[in-house]
Amino acid sequence: MLDRSVKSRFGVSIASNVLRGGVTFITGLALARALGPQDYGSFAFLIGSFSAIKQLLDCGTSSAFFTFISQKPRGRAFFASYAAWLALQFALPLAAIALILPDQFVAVLWVKHDRNIVLLAFIAVFMQQQAWQTMMQVGESMRRTAFVQLLSLGLALLHLAIILLLWKAQMLNVSLLFILTVAEYLVATYIAIRVLFKVSPEPAGEFSWSATLREYRAYCVPLILYSWVGFANGYVENWLLQLFGGSVEQAYFAVGSQFSAGCRVATSAMLHIFWKEIAEAHKAGNLVRVEYLYRRVSRFLFMVSAAISGLLVPWSAQIAGAVLGPSFIAGASVLAVMLLYPLHASLGQIIGTMYLATGRNTPQVIIGIVSMTLSIPLTYFLLAPADLAVPGLALGGMGMAIKMVGTTVITTNVMAWWLARQNRWSFLWQHQFVATAACLGLGWLSWRVAQLAGGLLQLNMPTEFVLGTIAYGLMLAAYLWLHPAIIGLEREELQTYMRRLLRRRNAPG
Repeated sequence: MLDRSVKSRFGVSIASNVLRGGVTFITGLALARALGPQDYGSFAFLIGSFSAIKQLLDCGTSSAFFTFISQKPRGRAFFASYAAWLALQFALPLAAIALILPDQFVAVLWVKHDRNIVLLAFIAVFMQQQAWQTMMQVGESMRRTAFVQLLSLGLALLHLAIILLLWKAQMLNVSLLFILTVAEYLVATYIAIRVLFKVSPEPAGEFSWSATLREYRAYCVPLILYSWVGFANGYVENWLLQLFGGSVEQAYFAVGSQFSAGCRVATSAMLHIFWKEIAEAHKAGNLVRVEYLYRRVSRFLFMVSAAISGLLVPWSAQIAGAVLGPSFIAGASVLAVMLLYPLHASLGQIIGTMYLATGRNTPQVIIGIVSMTLSIPLTYFLLAPADLAVPGLALGGMGMAIKMVGTTVITTNVMAWWLARQNRWSFLWQHQFVATAACLGLGWLSWRVAQLAGGLLQLNMPTEFVLGTIAYGLMLAAYLWLHPAIIGLEREELQTYMRRLLRRRNAPG
């Protein structure tokens, strides 16, 4: 039963997510380069708008669903009831966009995009972010981590291969990209359903509609307003950037977001497993384990994100030019700022999961609503042109990046403070800024070393980056050895892990 142990599931999930995150990252860069800033910005805008609409329709039910199926086994009727809810979430927007909204409304809501491309974008986002994510949740709740992660990895590899073939054949466009996404996730969802629902652990007669509705109502009522404000925040900010900055500024911000998502791959790998274990431990009243998991996982993931960001920030201009092409060099500063976003975004995901997995949603809702409500006028001020009746700074993608990083740092720490207060824990925040300063400082130092060596030895940019990465890795390893508490370990624990690693490497066979 190795696959059912937490450590083995963490290992499978991390390995799969690192590989899938790498593949997805490469795919995003290939799309940006192949489509160019204009079309890639339009693609990013449509994806972002429907990701926000998903929040409006979901109302916290997906979080409730995963928490419930993590707490105890559920039968086919329970899953069927949630499938019916997903079908309703699909049918209502589809009918509104295809049949009800006038052309001028579609043009305003999606900033001059055609109705057909808007419909394709909606279906693609639904299949990727709702249908498939539900299958991932079901698999994790059944401790079928290996199956769902490997299937997801295979899907990402297939998608990249097809993208590269279409790019080489000069056939790639936004419409075809959405059609491809729909087809891929439809097949993957069908395979997951056939594999995961072979056996029902609960007799059908035990399902009760009224009891199920009461469970969802108790969990979701505090989240409804939060979802609506989240929709308004996500949609309006995405819309303002498209309206005031255009597709090119949207593309610069989207590329920065793509890199920041790559830096959060470790968090994505652990999140569902962490959620499952916290929900189970809290249900059993094992509060010591809850605190232990929270402390260790949050510090470790924050440091992983800080380490990746610290390496990449000094290289942002070179990365933009070499990887994305000359048309993206102007967005290098946006990329540099967005590379700081993963640090507190990762921590915020962990803290948010703590609230959701323990059913204490009200504090998260209040903090989130206040933050998002203040965020909308701030976004307007940073993006609006200076010649409007209510003027702004016209910062485009840079304004969005500054807003994202700043509000995330503040909101995450408020949430962490309240979580500690609720559980009577110490609010330990200093490690965030120590880890950030250390990684950025070491990153800048390694970049300068690589630049000086490159100038003396006439090295090209990829060679300079490899040299800088090696220098950074050695300096960071030395820093962690001297200060293991920054990742939540004692010196003795770190020495124990190192000895185990060395024994495994030296073991015969």
